[in-house]
Amino acid sequence: MKKNKEFDKSLLILLAIILITAMTAFSLYLNVRVDKISQLVKEKGVISILITIVEDKKPLLTQVLLINTETNKGALIDVPENTGTIMSSMKRYSRVDSIYNEQGVDVFRDKIGEILAVDLPYHLVIEKNNFSQLVDLFDGLDIFISKALEDNTTHYSIPSGSVVLEGDKVLQYLDLEISTEHKTGKVSRKQKIMQSFLMQVKKYSKKIVIEKNLVQISEKIRTNLDMNSLKKLFDYLGQLEVDRLVLQGILGESKIVSGDELIFPYNNENLIKVKVKMILINLSNPEVISDEKINFNIEVLNGTNVPGLASRAANHLSSFGYTISGIGNAERGDEEHEFTSILIRKDNREAAEAIGELINCDYIHSQVEEGIDDTIDFTIILGKDFDGKRCN
Repeated sequence: MKKNKEFDKSLLILLAIILITAMTAFSLYLNVRVDKISQLVKEKGVISILITIVEDKKPLLTQVLLINTETNKGALIDVPENTGTIMSSMKRYSRVDSIYNEQGVDVFRDKIGEILAVDLPYHLVIEKNNFSQLVDLFDGLDIFISKALEDNTTHYSIPSGSVVLEGDKVLQYLDLEISTEHKTGKVSRKQKIMQSFLMQVKKYSKKIVIEKNLVQISEKIRTNLDMNSLKKLFDYLGQLEVDRLVLQGILGESKIVSGDELIFPYNNENLIKVKVKMILINLSNPEVISDEKINFNIEVLNGTNVPGLASRAANHLSSFGYTISGIGNAERGDEEHEFTSILIRKDNREAAEAIGELINCDYIHSQVEEGIDDTIDFTIILGKDFDGKRCN
């Protein structure tokens, strides 16, 4: 009996030693473990993250943030929620955002990565109301509005100029439905929102990573990053050149499928894949000046009495990869503009001449004005010589 007690005592001591050793090893592992983002930064790799704002399991804003950790340069790629894609399980075409609702964020993220031909392992999903609260935590978003906007239904309006929008106003700005707006106008609004949001994250990054603040913010975000990785991401965003992000969107042809308008990327998704590849190459090149753009923002104004001419021109230009920041009517008296002209808003005559060659326009002038949207690179004023694609 005595031997059994001694045996039991020895066994307990042995188990205690094993348990203490295991706990010590696990604690050591936690202390030396490198989080996913730190590992990418250490290896000077590319951070690729899907950021989406959702409401009732439906994405309202879907963008991919690409960051080269060696150069601290980044890009935002907008993916329209009605991008057409094949649903392999059902062998039919559908909106890409339907994947989120039917199969979850992981499959949705993988499909976006497939469309862009990038490895996209991480995601940040923010509910619409939570995004509004985060905006308020970061003291609102500073957004430049080139011209006053008014919603067709609610008649909610936003004045022109540089405005600081609180969370609920940002959501209204995102949801605006404007009949005269070109299809790229909403893309531009989404990218302005996300770029401004990242600017605020950069501004407050040192405060965000404080434990109590990080816990509060992480409760409003669903992500597959662990807490250490999320902390490192917010810390690293403090170094990102947010004001010089490359902004790109998926361009494509609109088609009606089963009563729904879908956007099918040009050239069977090959065009956007090539563009993203070019973006990644440029982001990795330290010799490329920081504010060099891979694509240019063009404002198209109709200087004639021909209805829809600016929309036709915008569609033509966007098919060649240019971003249309807005369309409208040019200021004029009773007379139509006789000839089409290109106004250079920034010092880039070579790019303006390339646009001129594309549309056969010889009238190119520099015109820098105070108070205009500084994201606009060129303004094209269409004249009577323009047929929808070229000047005659």
